[in-house]
Amino acid sequence: MVTQQLIGMLENPDVFGFHGDRQRKPCVRCAVVGTGGVLSGSNKGAEIDAHDYVFRVNHAVMDKPFDKDVGKKLSFYIFYPESHSRQNKLVASAHALQIYIPFKTTDLPYITQWLYNRTLPKCGVPWCESPLNANVNRSTTKVVHPDFIRYVFVNYMDTSLSLRPTTGAMTVFLAIQLCDVVNIYGFGYDPRFNEHYYDHQKVAAQGADGDMKADYHDFSEERRLWQRLQEEKIITWHNRQDSPNSAVP
Repeated sequence: MVTQQLIGMLENPDVFGFHGDRQRKPCVRCAVVGTGGVLSGSNKGAEIDAHDYVFRVNHAVMDKPFDKDVGKKLSFYIFYPESHSRQNKLVASAHALQIYIPFKTTDLPYITQWLYNRTLPKCGVPWCESPLNANVNRSTTKVVHPDFIRYVFVNYMDTSLSLRPTTGAMTVFLAIQLCDVVNIYGFGYDPRFNEHYYDHQKVAAQGADGDMKADYHDFSEERRLWQRLQEEKIITWHNRQDSPNSAVP
């Protein structure tokens, strides 16, 4: 019932907005920009912005001085309830398509109620009761079908059932479905660099098995996945393998 109500409210028929005389390019080039510290000092900003479309996730900090490394272009912002409250102020004011990923059973009623009457269900924690931005509305919002999340997990994530793909991983697979050329930046949780390009937090230590895992994600498995997709020429993973040392203190 909630799913049908949600589908009926969404007003943007084409994710790229192609209609009438505006046709899709023969080759659509997309950049997916994560928040990994590997971007710090990379000077990839202009290269990223030269893509036809740019996908960003989570904080997506694009202010100076970070813009020279990560760019400023924003075509698609991918979020879920917890991440929306942490996003950068430039994301909040951008005219970008908002792509919502419902990871939990409560996430579909959450976005449905917001799009219906601009209110949010009571959940007892601050992050899901603070209003979403005005640019999250019926004409700008797309919702990822839960079956797509299941598809990515079952076919590509060789990990525990208790761990789910990161928002970044889901975004890469969305780009693979939508674009002809996919370049990914800021991915990999590389111990040579800080965890994020905008702070000095260190990458989490590896476990006894040499893997990096968090409460919900298997970061080492995703690194192996990016390597495999690059070897198969499905994506290009900009991981700065020519940079032996961290670019930040």
